[in-house]
Amino acid sequence: GTSRINDLIIIQTVQGLCEYLFKVVGKEETAKRGVAVGYDHRRRGSISSRQFALYTASVCLSKGVKVYLFDKMVATPMVPYCTDLYNCAAGVMVTASHNPKNDNGFKVYWGNGCQIIPPHDNGIAESILENLAPAQSYSIHETELRHEFPQLCVNPYDEVIPSYFKTCSEKLCRFEQDNQKSDLKITYTAMHGVGTEFTKQSFQAFGLPPFIPVKEQVDPDPDFPTVEYPNPEEGE
Repeated sequence: GTSRINDLIIIQTVQGLCEYLFKVVGKEETAKRGVAVGYDHRRRGSISSRQFALYTASVCLSKGVKVYLFDKMVATPMVPYCTDLYNCAAGVMVTASHNPKNDNGFKVYWGNGCQIIPPHDNGIAESILENLAPAQSYSIHETELRHEFPQLCVNPYDEVIPSYFKTCSEKLCRFEQDNQKSDLKITYTAMHGVGTEFTKQSFQAFGLPPFIPVKEQVDPDPDFPTVEYPNPEEGE
């Protein structure tokens, strides 16, 4: 329905986002700089985070906007980092973060890699309301999109992920030798999210010994079978 996130809501949102970017950043500048798009593993019935991400990419591409579309699931920080790395006009991450399994969400980042704040949030909301009618039929077949827009639809995964952890190591790791000598034991749970692989790489980047995983929760699972509310702050 209209009060729930669905394909139509995504189309309307991205149409509004693009038009707002054209107005504020400029059409040519937005098209050249592009939009970073990532997604997690959320799925409910026939809809999923990946599907919403493909609609996001499809709308942008139809308007001539370059899209840095990750070809697989990523942790949320990869999208704002990608936005900053490539100087994108904006970034979109489709994720509900720690919300219950039936939820999903649409995070928007400005060109500085930060989530939108006033006046952009209100400006985008107004632009969405001005662009509710789908401008056309949008394809969500990834292979077709990449074939039809070979210069505009780019997969940044193999460049962004190594760059992210290299940057973390060079700019944030101040005590690597101490980390390597540490006998501290750390337990980690992804709570059925997509964080395990990225957390492994973060530990390596800081020279930390491998964490001890909670095996029952280490792999991505959109059903979140062992938790009611996948938020470590809630304890549920």
